[in-house]
Amino acid sequence: MKKSRFTEAQIVGMLREHEAGKKVADLCREHGVSQPTFYQWKAKYSGLDANQLKEFKELKAKYARLEKMYTEAQMDRQVLRGDHRGKVVGPDDKREIVRRLVEQRQYSERRACKLLDLSASVYRYVPKEKNDAEVIEHMMRVAESEAQWGFSLIRIHMRNEGCKANKKRLHRIHKECKLPQRKRTKRRVPERVKDPIVLPIGPNITWSMDFMHDALSTGRKYRTFNVMDDFNREALCIAVDTSLPAPRVIRELEQLIEWRGKPERLRMDNGPEFIAQAMKEWAAAKEIEFAYIQPGRPMQNGLIERFNRTYRTEVLDAWIFESLEQVRQMSQEWMWRYNHVRPHGSLLRLSPRAFLLKCGQLPAHYTGSRAEFPTVQQDIHNTTTPRSTFTMHCA
Repeated sequence: MKKSRFTEAQIVGMLREHEAGKKVADLCREHGVSQPTFYQWKAKYSGLDANQLKEFKELKAKYARLEKMYTEAQMDRQVLRGDHRGKVVGPDDKREIVRRLVEQRQYSERRACKLLDLSASVYRYVPKEKNDAEVIEHMMRVAESEAQWGFSLIRIHMRNEGCKANKKRLHRIHKECKLPQRKRTKRRVPERVKDPIVLPIGPNITWSMDFMHDALSTGRKYRTFNVMDDFNREALCIAVDTSLPAPRVIRELEQLIEWRGKPERLRMDNGPEFIAQAMKEWAAAKEIEFAYIQPGRPMQNGLIERFNRTYRTEVLDAWIFESLEQVRQMSQEWMWRYNHVRPHGSLLRLSPRAFLLKCGQLPAHYTGSRAEFPTVQQDIHNTTTPRSTFTMHCA
């Protein structure tokens, strides 16, 4: 349609002159338009002033924009609901849909990428062709000649021979070629020989050790380190803390040795704290034998396991603790009752301390008290005192 050389305001002005009394012929001759054109303008713009005409023009443009936006939204909705099958997740799928929208539906590239949340750089990206033939040949040659090598040795060897591929590329090729991967084996302990439990003939010959686990009412985990003398089943130590590593275990044993004397051997399982190098070096320096049980055979350390059950039944499962200090206090009080009061079926129905007295390992005039807990301290001069132990054995 040919654009008019008169604006709407000029046309409305001509119509106002006609309404004022000026003849149509004179107006047409003055402005250079034909009478049919004038009457078309009159039918279209009659009754409008300049402001009303401006508002009408703005509303018409706004309506056109809204109509265009609605049409585009409907088209976008159809695209998102589905000309394609399956989910659109990866950039390759989105790139293909954008290409179809641009070619078949005359979408602009910018609009199509925005609709599918795809950046223009990703859409225009052209993947480089992977040419790994030379690297694969090099890697296979090294792997065939050195069958025992893992990925690290192969990569270092290829780099020394001038291969420029980076570590990630070599690792991808190594996996694609299905070359042998390094097997992560579990740390193995030395083979343990079954050592039956032999009851010692006196105190400080064999001590048994073990760990226990429990939790406070707040859910905080804690551990206990338990030590007992196999001769009279006496509880020597219950250390309570959230962490009990090998140095802490060594410190607890040092205190026990200072109070009670050095044992000849320690029976324990294969826990990481017990097989630590620091523990082995400490035992060698103290000339103490370590008697490890076989893995997965807790019955070979049955004495301490039976003690653990009693401790759990009468303390850990019987009370709800809110702090570690409560656990320590209750454990100390229970240890005194266990050693001095509680009868033991395998000790002639006697308590551990009473059994020591009956077997002649404790002086008759000894009177135990909670202040002297947890152990009977040996005198370094082997003198007979209320806090010393005899060396004679039970007949």
